[in-house]
This record gives sequence, structure tokens and C-alpha cells, in this order.
Amino acid sequence: MCYYTVAFLLFFTNLPKTPASNTKNKFWIDLFIGLRSLKASRLIIIIIITLFIMNIIISPLYILLPIHMKTLSKGAVGYGYCAALTTVGVLLGNFSITFLGSKLNNLLGVTIGWFILGTFYAGLGILNSFYFTLLWMIIHGMGLAMLNTNIVIFLQRIIPNNIKGRIIGVI
Repeated sequence: MCYYTVAFLLFFTNLPKTPASNTKNKFWIDLFIGLRSLKASRLIIIIIITLFIMNIIISPLYILLPIHMKTLSKGAVGYGYCAALTTVGVLLGNFSITFLGSKLNNLLGVTIGWFILGTFYAGLGILNSFYFTLLWMIIHGMGLAMLNTNIVIFLQRIIPNNIKGRIIGVI
């Protein structure tokens, strides 16, 4: 219902006219400018590699979590709880970043995020309890929020404004 309400309200929105682009291949030009800028910054490349490694580490969790729920005799319902509590953890992590504000250095936030995720994986591998898994899914979500949000904030601070959209679009 919410989707239809927003779609209906968009009919009453007046968006400003954007001037037509002089270049037919502006997308490709911007893409190559972004790639060239990425090549020039070693720090941004290291951050991209870190995010790639993070995704490789996290992917097996989402593949094996339904199997883990099946071994705990919880099935699809247990998996649903885990997915919901991960979202709760992400919200809690983002709220904590909001409340900490400028007191939290972005690199410290990234370190805390990695620490939380490492603790999560260690804890999930040690104990074989459904309720413990639910608790750890909240912690997992908090770690993801701390890591991803602080990396994006850090990138926005170090990338020059004139190429920010191009580089983040490439990433």
C-alpha cells in the first residue's frame, strides 16, 4: 500500500528540467574518469579490496545459515528470525553511529566493525544454540553497520568533490 501511495504522490511532484547533455557517451566518459581517478589513489584501491574480501568472507554465512537452522531443527522460521534480527542489528549499529557522531573516528569505526564481525564468526562457530545464534545475528548486523557506514563516510571525506560521484559510482 505504501508503494502505491508514494507512486500516486509522485504525480504531483514538479521536478526541475535538466539540460540535455552535449555528449552522447557521457556515461562512458564519466566511467573512465572514475576508473582513472581510482588508479591514482592507492588508499581507495585498498578500501575496495577490503570490501571485496569482506564480501567473500560474509557470503558463506548466507549460504550456510539455512543449513545451520535445519541442523538446529528450526528450518525456514529460524532462518526468518535470523534475517530479521540481522536487520535489527544493522539499525542498532547505525543508531550507535548516529549517537556517537563526531566522537567516533571512521578508521576506529572500521576497526570496531571488523572486531565485531570476527567475534560474531568465532561465536557462531563455537556454540551450537538457536538462541545464541539469534543473539549473534544482532551482533552481526551491528558489525556490518559499523563497517559499511564508516567506510562510506571515510570515502566521502577523502574523495575530491568534483569526482566523488564518478568514483563512488564505479565502486
